[in-house]
Amino acid sequence: MTLIPAPYRWLVLMLFALATFAAGWVKGVAHESDLRDLSEARRLADEAQATTRAITLARTREQRGAEALHAQATTTLKEIRHDQADAARLAAAYRAGTARLSVPVLRPGCAGDLPATAAAGSGSDDPARAELPGATAAELVELASEADTVARQLAQCQATLIVYREIGAP
Repeated sequence: MTLIPAPYRWLVLMLFALATFAAGWVKGVAHESDLRDLSEARRLADEAQATTRAITLARTREQRGAEALHAQATTTLKEIRHDQADAARLAAAYRAGTARLSVPVLRPGCAGDLPATAAAGSGSDDPARAELPGATAAELVELASEADTVARQLAQCQATLIVYREIGAP
């Protein structure tokens, strides 16, 4: 005696085969979905690592640039202070009369009322020279010092731009 009558046995086998097929299909779809999710997770992890490397590289470049800028600024400031001190000493020497500044005079009429320091002698290739008053010489030294300071500051600005280009800053 069988529990399932004969005509329905084939139907039960067909239903069992259909259920097994459906379960396998659902499991396959879930597996494909898991594979896609895993692939997406790996892609996102790779992107995150690439981003982290790029950020680390950018920070390293920025740090090196900041160190280079600091070193350049320190050097420039030392040079400016040294030059200004030298110019101040030289200007004080001109004002006090302990140093003299003279300029070459090509024609005797060009000297105006400036005193001549030495006339060109016969057979001498040196032109006549006129001595500048101490206050005038001191002002010229101060102007030259200011120009040197501006030139150093301009060079510092250019160096700063070069560093910014190297680190890729905007």
